[in-house]
Amino acid sequence: MFCLIVSLFFTACSGDEVPMFGSVYGTVKDAVSGEAVRNAAVTVSPGNYTYTTGSDGQFQFSDLEAGTYTVQCVANDYNTNSRQVTIYAGGNTTCDFLMAKQASTSSIVLSTNSIDFGTSSIEEIFSITNTGNSGTISWNISSPTVSWLSVTPVSGTIAQGKSSSITVSVDRSKVTKEEQTYLTVNAAGGSLSIAIHVQYSSNGGNDDGSNSSSGNNDGSGSGSDTKGEAVVGFNTSELDFGTTESQLTLLVANLEEATATLCWELDKEYPDCLSFSMNSGELEPGYYHTVIVNLNRDKMTSDIDTEIKIYDLADNYNYYYSVNIKAKNVVKEEYSSATVQSCDNRITAEIVSCKRSGGSVVFEYRLTNVNMGYINDWRIYPTNSTSLMSGCYRSTVVDNIGNEYFYSLFTFRDASGKTNVVGGAFPDGMTCKGSVTVYDVDPAATKLSIMLGVAVYNHSKQLADNRIYFKNVPIY
Repeated sequence: MFCLIVSLFFTACSGDEVPMFGSVYGTVKDAVSGEAVRNAAVTVSPGNYTYTTGSDGQFQFSDLEAGTYTVQCVANDYNTNSRQVTIYAGGNTTCDFLMAKQASTSSIVLSTNSIDFGTSSIEEIFSITNTGNSGTISWNISSPTVSWLSVTPVSGTIAQGKSSSITVSVDRSKVTKEEQTYLTVNAAGGSLSIAIHVQYSSNGGNDDGSNSSSGNNDGSGSGSDTKGEAVVGFNTSELDFGTTESQLTLLVANLEEATATLCWELDKEYPDCLSFSMNSGELEPGYYHTVIVNLNRDKMTSDIDTEIKIYDLADNYNYYYSVNIKAKNVVKEEYSSATVQSCDNRITAEIVSCKRSGGSVVFEYRLTNVNMGYINDWRIYPTNSTSLMSGCYRSTVVDNIGNEYFYSLFTFRDASGKTNVVGGAFPDGMTCKGSVTVYDVDPAATKLSIMLGVAVYNHSKQLADNRIYFKNVPIY
C-alpha cells in the first residue's frame, strides 16, 4: 500500500508523547591552527537559543526536547558553518565545529558553505556560480589528503552568469569515527571554503539508499521490504525556475514512520532541457535524497509548464507523485538580420529594441553625432507631420505583410509628437535615444521597416541624405 505525504517540509509523526530532554555540546576551533575560536555565536534551532563561546571555544545547550536540530556557528572572519544533530532523551550529543577563514572574492558564489553528510549520506552536490563581469573564469578545488573524501570535478571554467555543479563523495567503509575537514574553492584571485562533516555509522552508511535501484516493476530491487509500507515525502510540489534560475533542489524522502524501504524512480518522459542528478534510488525510513534539477535555457524553445512523475516501484507503477515544473523562456533579442542605413556617415544609427506592448509595438533606437558639430535644431518628421522642409521626407512605418501605419508616436530625447516636428539640440559626440510607438499593429506581423525623415536646420553642414532606414526589424 502506497502512502503519500506532501508538505512544505516533510516531517515524521511523533505522537502525543511526554517531552523528553537531552543536551548538545561542543568546541569551536580554527580549521588550520586547531586553536579555540572565541566570541563565536552558536545558535540552535528550532528555538533560536544562542551561546557565545569564551576563550576555550566551548558551548553547551541543555534541556532540549528530543528531536532533530540545526546548530549554526557564526564568527568574525570565518565562514558560517552549520550541522544537523539529533538530540536523544537523557543523552548528550557532541557537535564540534572546525571554522575556515574567509578569503574574499567578488567573482564567485557558492550554494553553501557547509556540507553535513550525517550518518548515512555518501554523496552531496554544491554549485559554483560566476557572478563577476569579466567573462569566463577558471576555478579549482583544494582538498585535504584524506582517503574517505573525493571531489568531482576538481577544476574547470564557468562562463559569466553560469554555474557548475560539484559532487562531493564519502567512502563510508573508510570512516571509523566522526570526521571534519574543509574544501577550498579557488577562483579569480580569491578563495571560499566549505566545511565538511561526517558522522560515523556502524552500518557503513547504506541507510541513505545509496545502492541505486534499476527500477524493477515488482518492487524487488535491492533492499526492498514489500511486507512493510514506505511513506513518501517531498519538500515541494512545484519547482518554478522563473526567468533566471537554472538549478533548483528537490528532496525525496522516506519518512520516519515508514516500515519499509522506498524504491523510487523518476519517469523518463521530460523535456530535453531538464536534467536530474539522480533518476532513481532506495531510501530506508527517515532518510532522503537531494535531487538537483538543472535547466539548460539554451535548449528552451518556449515556456515550460509540465509535470514529472516519481514512482514507488513496490506498487508496480500504480502510484506516483507529480512535481510540477515551470520556467519562462527568455527570448534573446537578435537584430543582426535587420538593415540599418544612416543619413550621413557623421550620424550613426543603432537598433536598441523592438517589442510588442499590448496591441502596439515600441521601436527604440540610438543616434550618435560623430564630428558634425553642435546641431542646434535636429528635426524628425512624423508620418503625419504638418510641416516639412523643402527636399525632406515624412517618416514611414510598414510591416512585413504590407500594412502601413500613419499615426505613430515619435520621440527624440525629451521631445515627442505625432504631427509636430520632433527634435531639438543634438550635441556633437553625444548618443541620443529615440523611439517610435506604432499603434494597432497586425498580430500576424513579425517585422517592421521604419524610415525616419530627418533634417538639420540653420546648420553650416547639411546631411548627405534626409532619411535613416531601419529595415526588416524583428518584433519580439
